[in-house]
Amino acid sequence: MCEENKTSIEMCYHQLATATGEQILAFFLPEAPFKMLEILEESFRSLVFSMLKHYRRVSQDIHVRIINLPLTEHIRSLRQLNLNQMVRVTGVITSSTGVLPQLAIAMYDCVPSGTVFGPFVQTNLGRGNEAKPLC
Repeated sequence: MCEENKTSIEMCYHQLATATGEQILAFFLPEAPFKMLEILEESFRSLVFSMLKHYRRVSQDIHVRIINLPLTEHIRSLRQLNLNQMVRVTGVITSSTGVLPQLAIAMYDCVPSGTVFGPFVQTNLGRGNEAKPLC
């Protein structure tokens, strides 16, 4: 990675699972990928920056990419239980729909009175069901 001035390193899941003392990392990686990747990236970042003092000029961030995850799911079998888990997927996407943004916080200007209302926090509302103040 460093020889090629890259910002990410590929880590083989099989090597992680078979390394002495590292099996616990391999166990938790599919179940809690956000936290585990954060720990791995911080570890690699500190290692690289301690070994190569000037590598910060190349990149401030070092990313870890996991390859060869052993379990594979077909794209049609993905369900809610797969949310927030690391999943290796096979399949072909034949069609897709747009992802609509969800409104999180809103402020409104009342044109007739010139008053600003808000911020209003929107939670779990369907499309077009945002809370609007009466002016």
